[in-house]
Amino acid sequence: MVIEGTVVAGRVVPDNGEHLPEGARVRLELLDELGDEQGPSLYPDYVVPDDHPHAPYNREREVAILRESIEAMKTGEKGIPLDEAMARIAAELDLTVKAPD
Repeated sequence: MVIEGTVVAGRVVPDNGEHLPEGARVRLELLDELGDEQGPSLYPDYVVPDDHPHAPYNREREVAILRESIEAMKTGEKGIPLDEAMARIAAELDLTVKAPD
């Protein structure tokens, strides 16, 4: 069985969301996306789409998003309350949000 994934916060997250049984032994093979130092890639044409939830970090894209947000704040644009933002994130990730005590 081959499961592809992305390293997120130091852990491999499978692209398809599949969960492996606790204690399962796996073999990891680093795909060459950063250069030849890691050896030849078995999947030279594979590119994680930008809109994939585990897409590689793109600093330029993140900085552009932050700059847009800062400009919106400067013009007086209102954001959404934190509890509403957290509820949206929880719904998107299918999580249960516990209300503060």
